Amino acid sequence: MDDLNFNVDDIINDVNAKIKSAEKNEADEESVEAEPIADTENSSEACEQADNTDEKPQETPEATDDKPEPILAFHEDKSEEDKSEKDEDKKPEKPEKQEKKSKSGKKKKKKRKKSKVNNSVFGGIILVIVILTVSLVLAVGGISIGMEYYGIGKTDEDIRFNIPAGSTNSEIADILVNEGVIKNKKLFMLALKFEKPAAIYPGDITLQPSSGYSEIIEKLSQMRESYKTVSITFTEGENLLDIAKKLEDNEVCTADDFLFEFNKNQGFDFENDVDDNGDMFYRMEGYFYPDTYEFYVNDSAGNVTKKLREQFEKKYETVKAKIKNSGMSLNEVMTLASIVQLEAASEDEMPKAASVLSSLP
Repeated sequence: MDDLNFNVDDIINDVNAKIKSAEKNEADEESVEAEPIADTENSSEACEQADNTDEKPQETPEATDDKPEPILAFHEDKSEEDKSEKDEDKKPEKPEKQEKKSKSGKKKKKKRKKSKVNNSVFGGIILVIVILTVSLVLAVGGISIGMEYYGIGKTDEDIRFNIPAGSTNSEIADILVNEGVIKNKKLFMLALKFEKPAAIYPGDITLQPSSGYSEIIEKLSQMRESYKTVSITFTEGENLLDIAKKLEDNEVCTADDFLFEFNKNQGFDFENDVDDNGDMFYRMEGYFYPDTYEFYVNDSAGNVTKKLREQFEKKYETVKAKIKNSGMSLNEVMTLASIVQLEAASEDEMPKAASVLSSLP
């Protein structure tokens, strides 16, 4: 009996052990099924699964040891999801930076393009200005040359002068320039080559600056009669009225015409040094050099005045520096010279009279 009882107890114990092991297996299977649910479903469903697992292990005390596993898995999965969300939040920032860089690069390219465009526009403006300036200079030069060639804007005054025998074309051009008939020697030489006159005759000639180069060359190529001339001597101490009377008496020009022309500026350099003196009846009184001159009969007052001015300027250039060093003006020197001529009894006494008069306060 004792042996029989022992065997029955062993059988009962084995049955209980098998039941417990079966329950453990079921609990393990439920815990394994709960893990994928936590990965795929939201947090509320995972919490419900955790509550269900808490209720089932109450039948067996051993199942309670496996409860924390699905919760840990849930927290780990959640942290991984948070990391993945953060990573996803961070990832879009790279293309934005790239877009910003690309935009900044485009802006730089646009700025470069704009700078190139601005430089090209600026260069184009300068080129246009240069072209317009050159065109303007050429146009003005062409107009001035044309006016000179055709005598436009020049005086109609008759100019009489003599062309010496044996003069070359270059020497004749110099005479024309000196007499004021033309202004451009090179243009006249080109006109001679273009016109090709048969000959240019020497002798006296009367020309007008307004005639133009073609007409001047035509008159130079014609035979001319010599004009009648007269020699007149102007002495020291003679005034402007005396000179005008001599010119009229010798049929050179009228006295009134001479006085009118002589008191005008003729374009000589020394005329700039002449001061306007209200006490003088004639502004240019005394501004002629006493000498012997040859004039054409029935000449113009302008030609006579020009000849007298040319001679005075030649003499003035020789003493111009001394006059400036003296500290006196040209008018003062001319006034002193006139007084010396009146006071000195002879030419030898003139230096003494000049020194005495110049020392006076």
